[in-house]
Amino acid sequence: TRKESSAASDVYKRQTNKLGTYSLITSRAFSSTENTLKLSTKNLETGGRYILLKGREEKIIEEIQSLDTNKYKCEIIKIENTKHERHLVEIKINE
Repeated sequence: TRKESSAASDVYKRQTNKLGTYSLITSRAFSSTENTLKLSTKNLETGGRYILLKGREEKIIEEIQSLDTNKYKCEIIKIENTKHERHLVEIKINE
């Protein structure tokens, strides 16, 4: 029923991220850069980094402009691909 659905949704929202911490977090076509960081920052070990597979450079620049440059260091790395424009984005937390 609708009431049971709502209760299940509330339980889902209260669950905590119990995945542990990692030195490297990767993603491909997951979400915006900002949202990826928001959802997984607690899982990144001190000194760790993100490697995100992304598409067009202008879209990446648009996404990373919203990040706090005092907190994050970003590097865009072009991947040679004849069919599609692809880039890796390496993100480290400034410590």
